[in-house]
Amino acid sequence: MAKKYLSQDSLIHLNKNSHFFISDDTKLRIVVLVKTDNQNSELKIFLESRVDLELLIITQENFHINVSINMIGDHSRLLVNNLGLLKRNSSSSKNIIIRHRGFYNYSRIESFNLLDEKSSLEEYANVIIEKKTAFSDTYLKQRALILDEKSSATLMPTLEINNSETKAGHGCVQGYFNPELIFYLMSRGLSKDHAQKILIDSYINPLVSNFSDIYLWEKLYNV
Repeated sequence: MAKKYLSQDSLIHLNKNSHFFISDDTKLRIVVLVKTDNQNSELKIFLESRVDLELLIITQENFHINVSINMIGDHSRLLVNNLGLLKRNSSSSKNIIIRHRGFYNYSRIESFNLLDEKSSLEEYANVIIEKKTAFSDTYLKQRALILDEKSSATLMPTLEINNSETKAGHGCVQGYFNPELIFYLMSRGLSKDHAQKILIDSYINPLVSNFSDIYLWEKLYNV
């Protein structure tokens, strides 16, 4: 199978297994949309040389996806924003693996999931620092905001560090809206739904703002 190279900002509709390669000291942004009811899809990206990649992955209801990114080239920089939007009794899973294989690799992986209407999610994220590399810098953060009492999320961030010359960290948090924030906004004349939307926007906008010229997230989800 011939390699498929990406060399410019791209919008990808993922509905099957897809493998992409990036090289030639490229700096680019990619938005990946995972369709509703997308079962067992796989996304693989290989950074072959000194690459600067910003990646936004948007997943919706009833998906099961595996994401693998291999940072092969030295001095590669990777920013991954992973946005999950789940409603209508959907059951979904994500498995994300980032491999540092070059020297001086830098990665930041941030995941935010919004769950409503009896939805459930299992998300596993793993950053692997391989033994034959050095001077990696990585941070992994997973978050879930649950809007109803019958939705649930399982988040599992993992760091696998095989080289001591590494800077790494991770964090994980999930919960409900702070009722005091909702009450404060309602006391200023907003409805409960409008107050919730403002708070949701405050979580999502930092993840998607740098990609607005490629795709507007408002097309995907109405809260």
